[in-house]
Amino acid sequence: MSYHPQNLILNSLPKGELDLLLPRLEHATIRTHEVLVEPDEKIKDVYFPLSCMISLVTLLDDGVTMESATIGNEGMSGLSLFHGLDVSSARAIVQMEGETYKLSTVDFRDVLSQAPVLSQALGRYADALISMLAQSGACNGLHSVEQRFARWLLTIRDRVGRDEFTITQDFLGQMLGSYRPTVTLAAGTLQRAGFITYHHGHVRILDRSSLEEVACECYGIIHALYTRTYHLGG
Repeated sequence: MSYHPQNLILNSLPKGELDLLLPRLEHATIRTHEVLVEPDEKIKDVYFPLSCMISLVTLLDDGVTMESATIGNEGMSGLSLFHGLDVSSARAIVQMEGETYKLSTVDFRDVLSQAPVLSQALGRYADALISMLAQSGACNGLHSVEQRFARWLLTIRDRVGRDEFTITQDFLGQMLGSYRPTVTLAAGTLQRAGFITYHHGHVRILDRSSLEEVACECYGIIHALYTRTYHLGG
């Protein structure tokens, strides 16, 4: 199996550890709205996204859902296994379809015991993800839907590496913890300003710099966090 260097955790591995992983990695395409694991459910596989995005979603008793974190090509879904737990604390749902590498729980644990650099990389990622969870919690409680919508669009752009993607208003509402009419108003405001186009679930970012001005400071904080974690150029 050949490896296409798109996941930043896998990119950080030396050849010996990557060679250990490659025969066990399954290249897969996962679809929007596909649920990878539910809360309190055993984790069967971990995912290293390449061009897709996965959301960790908290479920409330009244049926409302709220996104707590996003996982793109910087990370891995199923991080609880790294901490010695075999069940998920949140729903992991595909936010943006695309390609991923998939690794069974059994193979993950076996490889991890032989791959110190992978363990170090996952430790750094876990630290970054915890900080992201804390920042997202503050953001959801303090900032407007318009600000959070702008942050969310920029986050997608960074993870999938393109300015156009498809997302329904219902799914947007679930991710932002808001009702569909509220999301519609926020999307309309950004579209009238000329920052995006949004039609039948198809989003295109037209003016990234202006979108960054609309987004709350949480986007810049989280972006800087991952830039430092992976020693990226920005």
